[in-house]
Amino acid sequence: MSRDLESWYKARKDVISFVTQELMGPDGELLDSAPLNRIIVGVLFPQEDQNDSKNPDGTDASISLVPELKQSGINTDEQPEQDVSMSNQSLPSSMGLTFSLPSRNHCDKVLVYPSAVQYEFSSDETHWTPKRVSPSEPISIPIDEQIDTLDVKRHTVEGSDGKLELISVVRPPFGDRVRITVTLVNLNKKSEFKGKKDAFSWFRPKLRVVSPSLPFVDNRGNSDVFAEDTDSVSTAFLYRAQANIAQGHGCAATWEDSISGVFEIQSTYIPEQSVPLSSAAAGTEGDPFGEYDLNMGKVARPSGREELHGLADSYEKWIEEQYLDLDTEDDLSDQFLKEGRKNLIHATECLERIRSGIDSLDDSSMSQAFELMNLAMIQQRDAQDTARASNGSKIRMDPENLYITKQAWRPFQMAFILMNLPALGDRRHPERHLADLLWFPTGGGKTEAYLGCIAFSILYRRILDPKAGGVSAIMRYTLRILTTDQFTRAAGLICALEIIRRRHLPNTELEISLGLWVGDSTVPNRISLAKIELKKLKSGSKHDRDSNLIQVKRCPNCSYSLSSENYYIEDSSGLSICCPNIYCEFHDSLPLYIIDDDLYEKRPSLIIGTVDKFAQMTWRSEVSHLLGTDGKHPTPDLIVQDELHLISGPLGTMVGLYESALDLALYKASGSKVKVIASTATIRRADEQVLSVFDRKAAQFPPAGISPSDNYFSKEASPDEMGDRKYVGVVAPGTSQATLLVRLYAAVLQAAESIQTTDEVRDAYWTLLGYFNSLRVLGSTYLQVIDDIPDRVTVIANRRGEKPRQSSGNEPLELTSRRSAAEILSMREQMEVSITGPTPANSPDVVLATNMISVGLDIDRLGLMVVAGQPQNTSEYIQATSRVGRKHPGLIFVAFNAQRSRDVSHFEAFVPFHRSLYRSVEATTATPFSARARDRGAHGVLVAATRMAIDEMRASNAAGEAHVFKNEIYNRVIVPLVDRSSRVSEPDSKPFMARLIKLLDTWEASSERDEISEYGQMYIKPGGSPDGWLIRPSGSSTNPGRFNAVEFPMETLTSLRDVDAETKLTIYKPRSRK
Repeated sequence: MSRDLESWYKARKDVISFVTQELMGPDGELLDSAPLNRIIVGVLFPQEDQNDSKNPDGTDASISLVPELKQSGINTDEQPEQDVSMSNQSLPSSMGLTFSLPSRNHCDKVLVYPSAVQYEFSSDETHWTPKRVSPSEPISIPIDEQIDTLDVKRHTVEGSDGKLELISVVRPPFGDRVRITVTLVNLNKKSEFKGKKDAFSWFRPKLRVVSPSLPFVDNRGNSDVFAEDTDSVSTAFLYRAQANIAQGHGCAATWEDSISGVFEIQSTYIPEQSVPLSSAAAGTEGDPFGEYDLNMGKVARPSGREELHGLADSYEKWIEEQYLDLDTEDDLSDQFLKEGRKNLIHATECLERIRSGIDSLDDSSMSQAFELMNLAMIQQRDAQDTARASNGSKIRMDPENLYITKQAWRPFQMAFILMNLPALGDRRHPERHLADLLWFPTGGGKTEAYLGCIAFSILYRRILDPKAGGVSAIMRYTLRILTTDQFTRAAGLICALEIIRRRHLPNTELEISLGLWVGDSTVPNRISLAKIELKKLKSGSKHDRDSNLIQVKRCPNCSYSLSSENYYIEDSSGLSICCPNIYCEFHDSLPLYIIDDDLYEKRPSLIIGTVDKFAQMTWRSEVSHLLGTDGKHPTPDLIVQDELHLISGPLGTMVGLYESALDLALYKASGSKVKVIASTATIRRADEQVLSVFDRKAAQFPPAGISPSDNYFSKEASPDEMGDRKYVGVVAPGTSQATLLVRLYAAVLQAAESIQTTDEVRDAYWTLLGYFNSLRVLGSTYLQVIDDIPDRVTVIANRRGEKPRQSSGNEPLELTSRRSAAEILSMREQMEVSITGPTPANSPDVVLATNMISVGLDIDRLGLMVVAGQPQNTSEYIQATSRVGRKHPGLIFVAFNAQRSRDVSHFEAFVPFHRSLYRSVEATTATPFSARARDRGAHGVLVAATRMAIDEMRASNAAGEAHVFKNEIYNRVIVPLVDRSSRVSEPDSKPFMARLIKLLDTWEASSERDEISEYGQMYIKPGGSPDGWLIRPSGSSTNPGRFNAVEFPMETLTSLRDVDAETKLTIYKPRSRK
């Protein structure tokens, strides 16, 4: 194998085998305990007694053979197939498969091979002996294409003493398909066993279905192909070759693809499906479309332009090849042909933009900025590599050697940067009206792509005007864990840019710096608070790991460790962070700022913050310093919105509403649109989302091709090349979800101890990352990890004659919103600890997390996860499970909840679902101008836009001047806001305008009567009063009244997360009864 992953694949296989034996019991071995005490997966229980449970044809009424129709008079097969409901779902007594075969092709039968195991109690009552029932001959199911009603047949399974039955249902042909269901049923009755439930249950039931003449065909209908949603049509086209061959009922279905088709289907209770990773290795040796070298040092020089042209030429050849493949594909519908050509037209448009970007480098300033951007990226990476090699003892970089480097761009990164160069270099370029959406699988290197754009933007500003400063770019995130993580990553680039500036742009005056703009729960927002915190740390009354002030724990340039001793606060210069390494370029001070007061004063070149922080535009005039709307420096050239799929629902709605104020303010100050870049690995209907949030047309990159596995810039990698992630599904209908998690966690933990491999390989499967959809389930599992699971580990080990896994002695780590920023940073560091390192005992056994880890948790050693229940949306599922298997083959167990029909449905369709994961991604929604959004945020947006766009209305006490500047507010704020709303949602524009005018009229009247003296403060001091304020913090009123009331001071959001109104609940003492 190219990366020698064979040992990891074997270890992963051994873990799955270990877990399978623990949950389903050993195959063919004696049991020393009752089977139902040992086995919780793959059981057909005796039937509940039902006196009237027979259909007229003699079949069980509890097994639905034909789904009920919502409309009468419509042929059954014209409706989407519903699940066959299984008998006694809590303790299922049946399981089955539904599949389809082609009609009109003389397919006369299918062969079914049923099997199951029954346990008999030994005469000496010491053990249970397995007895496998597997007929010597298959059961033949005849297919009569002439039938016009259901053909139902019952078949007794040979060797089962009449207690195991196969029911076959052949439906009338519809179109080109015949749909068939086969169901295996335990005929034992609950009343018969009289305490011998184990002996009357069937274990490891299995169905193997063989079509002797024709291959099975897609079991789905075509409803998704002809949907009105064009995105669904595009997805159906891309995944046209991914057939859903079979559907499980009470089990999952699995099959092996072959060139000639699928001729065999099997049932399984522990389904597995490997999901390949993506490779970005276009243009490398052996590429049939041409080779080119994107070494950073090479492309930095003008002589490297031929490599950039090589990239464009290779992409062009690939597009031409796709056209040929599309035109020669057999049996392609006109609709799909049109869809494929549309995708390739988009690819051609991207190619033209790439060539335009290359041409823009003919300009000397653009060329210089591009060259220095490459050097900065080299500087950043080389500094990290050198620091690791020398343990940070001595860092001195020779700038002349930067051109000689091993660092290289991935083709999609370079192409994306080139596409955006013209718009970054020209404030009035028409592509500033586009929002470029960087769509690439998790872990593919999206961050480096837009960091390159940011670096170019910062450098180009300084080259054009050596005195220019201010914020050049803003990076926004939704989750604080991701924000602080990306701050750490970006800090290395900013240090590299500052070194480049000092050496290559000596005429520039202001440093290139980075600012962290987040809430006070993550870091103190005021210097006064930071000074108090730092005093505690330096006096020893508080430890660094417990403080949210110590955000930078290693020098981004040389990797030297930093502590509170390296943090300094001087009244004249704010908070300074100094590297203790005397050889480091930043021994005096790092160009990093984390306190709001410092950010407003220093105006860092790059701001990294959370989206909800932009609610500050309403409350603090100093935000104009960051936006450049105060006229001291140019406005930002670039906004990067990472993880766009998270900008949805209530948060996305409010972000879109406040984005209208931000966009307006930047445009009024500069006369140009800011360039917007967004990125995501999972999103559907991006056009609508981008329009709603950014009021721009979306341009996806890379555009899709004619297959989901190849868009030129990313291709489906072979397992030998990069490894893959294997998903394994588990459901246990006869027990609780809590019991399943205890059994599964214990088996997985002991498996990592038991497998025969090296510690290097074992480390990938040592730390179990548990993912939960709710804090409630996580909390109960937390207690089980401390108590029940270690006991179960001991039981497993003793039964197998092995050494029980010894716990590290530490409680499980909990990565949730309940933890402080300081605690999260500390836990992340602990998760990096390997069992092969100097402190293996510190490597965590179990980490429990919610969707906080869905993005931004990039820890290479993690390879094992258990997902408790199917997450609410597929996007979250993909993002969360992508946290493991980034370096080595990953393993994800999904523990479905048998009491939830949605979970069971996902389990029954486990294989086809995971074969085309991205096909199932749901669309995100944002409705920024809807009625509820207007009620909650229109007044905040009006105030924010007014303060940021009109100089005279910016100061806190300017709130009382609304009657003087009413016309300016109307023309410069309300009119453009309403224009935007009409483009985003025409039906909402008129009520939005009415709302804004009503707010302005009331504001004007109140200010004219001198009833308003200031805008308001984000906090009301104890005993204080908001009298004279225009706005007050949300939730501060004891009588907020109706949402849409226009009464000052109006409750206004201080964070875009706290969107939903809160209702106070007061519990009074009950009256005493006389």
